[in-house]
Amino acid sequence: MTKKLACIILAAGKGTRMKSDTPKVLHNICGRPMLEYVLDLVKGLKPEKTVAVLGFKSREVRKILPKNIRVAVQKQLIGSADAVKSGLSALPGFKGTVLVLYGDMPLLPKESIQKLLKYHSDNQPKDRKS
Repeated sequence: MTKKLACIILAAGKGTRMKSDTPKVLHNICGRPMLEYVLDLVKGLKPEKTVAVLGFKSREVRKILPKNIRVAVQKQLIGSADAVKSGLSALPGFKGTVLVLYGDMPLLPKESIQKLLKYHSDNQPKDRKS
């Protein structure tokens, strides 16, 4: 399995298609903001570092983040690649696997992510294993 893991959670979007002024990741699913389910998933993976990339109404989203999660702000909401770039800037010097998750995917099973990480680790060139 991957030795060093950092997680970037993309949680900056407006959720325009939801026709709401509430940030997409704060919409409730079964009484909880969908971002909380992703935070639970990440906690179970026990990464060394976690970064949440915020943008639209970042102050509201920040309120539900645990204290140990770093925050990166995507200044212009111009897409996921730019959001990942913002997240990586909060991980200076990190050497290892970076897992990028979407804050609006509350039903992603932990077992699926663990299989993905194992596959990734098992299929790295020997001199690149992290």
